[in-house]
Amino acid sequence: ELYLSIKGVYHALSFPLDAHVKVTYSGGLFSEGNFIIAPLSRLMEQLPAELVPPALPPVCGGILLAMQNISSNRAKNLCPVLKSELQKEEPPWNL
Repeated sequence: ELYLSIKGVYHALSFPLDAHVKVTYSGGLFSEGNFIIAPLSRLMEQLPAELVPPALPPVCGGILLAMQNISSNRAKNLCPVLKSELQKEEPPWNL
């Protein structure tokens, strides 16, 4: 079902035939590891698309949205700072 949703959006957006699209995910369902991610990644090979892990954990999305409400220019600069700080944390995120 997830793949069919991705495929539908991919075709609805009419990407050029030579486009390589990165698709990411979020939510608790994906914390089950390869139970969902591995089969979905294999199905994604049918499209010129790649399943990639999120750049930041969910809490950072909230931080970025809050910063955009304050200042969109400052929010653009915040993403690299968040990544840098999270790389210092244990356990490391997939950054």
